[in-house]
Amino acid sequence: MKKVNLQINLLVSMALLLVSALQVPAIAQMASGEPKFVGNIFRSEVPASFNTYWNQITPENSGKWETVEGVRDVMNWTDLDLAYNHAQANGFIFKQHTFVWGMQEPSWIAGLTPAEQAAEVEEWIQAYAARYPNTDMIDVVNEPLHVIPSFSNAIGGSGSTGWDWVVWSFQKARQYCPNAQLILNDYGILGKRKATGDYIKIINILKAQNLIDGIGVQAHGLEFGQNSAILSSLNDLAATGLPIYISELELDFADDNEQLSRYQSLFPLLYEHPGVAGVTLWGYIAGQHWKPNAYLLGEVNSLGSNTVSTTFQDYTFTGSGDIQVHLTNDDVDNTNDLEVDYVILDGVTYQAEDMEINTGVWQDNSCGGSFSQVMNCNGYIQFPGATQNVTVRARGVNGTESMEVQAVDMSVERPALQWLVNDYFGSGSGGGTGGSGVAAEAEDGVLSGTAVATTRSGYSGTGYVTGFDNAGDDVVITVNLSQAGNFPLDLTYAADGTVKLSVAVNGALIRKNFAFASSSSFTTTGFTADFTAGTNTIRVYVDNGPSGGPLDLDKIKVQDGSTGARTAPQKSIVKSDASFSVFPNPSPDGRFSLRLPDAQTSQPLDMTIYSLQGKIVYSEKLDASLLTTEVNASLPKGMYLLRLRNSEIKYESKLLVK
Repeated sequence: MKKVNLQINLLVSMALLLVSALQVPAIAQMASGEPKFVGNIFRSEVPASFNTYWNQITPENSGKWETVEGVRDVMNWTDLDLAYNHAQANGFIFKQHTFVWGMQEPSWIAGLTPAEQAAEVEEWIQAYAARYPNTDMIDVVNEPLHVIPSFSNAIGGSGSTGWDWVVWSFQKARQYCPNAQLILNDYGILGKRKATGDYIKIINILKAQNLIDGIGVQAHGLEFGQNSAILSSLNDLAATGLPIYISELELDFADDNEQLSRYQSLFPLLYEHPGVAGVTLWGYIAGQHWKPNAYLLGEVNSLGSNTVSTTFQDYTFTGSGDIQVHLTNDDVDNTNDLEVDYVILDGVTYQAEDMEINTGVWQDNSCGGSFSQVMNCNGYIQFPGATQNVTVRARGVNGTESMEVQAVDMSVERPALQWLVNDYFGSGSGGGTGGSGVAAEAEDGVLSGTAVATTRSGYSGTGYVTGFDNAGDDVVITVNLSQAGNFPLDLTYAADGTVKLSVAVNGALIRKNFAFASSSSFTTTGFTADFTAGTNTIRVYVDNGPSGGPLDLDKIKVQDGSTGARTAPQKSIVKSDASFSVFPNPSPDGRFSLRLPDAQTSQPLDMTIYSLQGKIVYSEKLDASLLTTEVNASLPKGMYLLRLRNSEIKYESKLLVK
């Protein structure tokens, strides 16, 4: 389960309460049952794995004005419809990104009169609101501290506040989108005192007019940020009383262990801060990420590289996965360094200019874009998957351009994603904390390329299986279950360094190159898998190439519910404020009543009240069968966070004491 670090919770604010209408739906996996969402983005198609991990959607580019109305009065809603409808169908929180931004504004807006410009901006906001009435949140203005729109003077300019154009934008958003949470979004805020202060000035201008509902802070570039400085910014932002949304998080590390370590350090700081109401990552799929080493899902394999000719030639490769053609030695002159005519994948021809992702083309005064067969910067063109044969027809401008072809295997989770899903949130982790289950010693399995050893202390049974350092090394373990189902699979192991092994159940690959983190003593990790009634075989093996082994595998356990052990964990239901009320609030001297009109649990509720410093100032165990409970906490004047929890449900509310 998630390790709650109360030392991080230095500032409890009312932020959690302002998002009561945005509670996490129970169908999401990673943050299911948590009071804060964990979301992500996509472009023109919904990734097959999206619902496995995320429960909030931000359209990456499809919600930007230029994308929708690149030609005046010609609206292209296709990709935005896709994102919005997917959120609606799955109960996910949907955030529009964005209404007003100094980049990616329609090129035609510059040629209009100021009056026409203002009318067009308002028309854009009104058209969006009419089409997407159930939008939960909106990045109304994006990056005001960094990119001012060309039409800013038409909508108020600096004005009396210094930010009248921002105020105008929020006024129009409030007018046409009265039910959405309105958010200001910018980058370079976290960990930078001056930027945080400048940002708060704009926030307070909007807050004074009741125009802003949340603060968006982009989390780009935090790979080497100081956590203490980031925490200071979060505290200052939370002091405004508005919820904070971490809006664009990624950690760009080529090394798996470096990325894992930074996620372990940074993510709890962001997610557990009481002022933070949700976190949105800015991409997660290898080959589809704007920062090539920030992906979390997929394994990248090089199929080969060439120095390309100045005339179109065919270059052939062999491999499987989603195919990318990379330019790797751009000379930063923004000329057409590499041109890809087409790619033939298993006999099917794909034109490069038909591909939606091209991170190397120079478009809109930056590297990265779509639908072009040229690459001007180091980057790649993304093509569909292949199973064997790849032919790339390409040429270079100078005959010195280096082209590399890569294949991305989408079945592999990087260790940071494994940690988030299995360890931090605990959704689908065996974890070794269940009941009896059905256990089997690894040394009783069928071994190939591995061996039984007894030198490391702490093992169970008669020994453990060691090795797993060469391709094909494996152990096949058999367990008999009384019923079929999706159950946690626990693996108890030890290793002197991180080792990547694959796991198959009944011949079906469950985890490819799953990262077993370094542990000098025997520890347990795991995930859920589908099992059948009767005999099941679990194969742990080295898929291909070096694994980083050896690894010592002690035993496995299937947490089969029929044996009295737990089934796959289900997250608790988070109740909104509509199901739970505190009155009077503000309360006199900490005396108040709790009302639970739809209590659906027979278990006692643990009530805990936290101060602004995150300290527990009052706690009591309550009878959940009582719909109304009187509390006399005798608290000093101030603001507090009140939490009621048991294993089934959670309630949260602000508490003001006068």
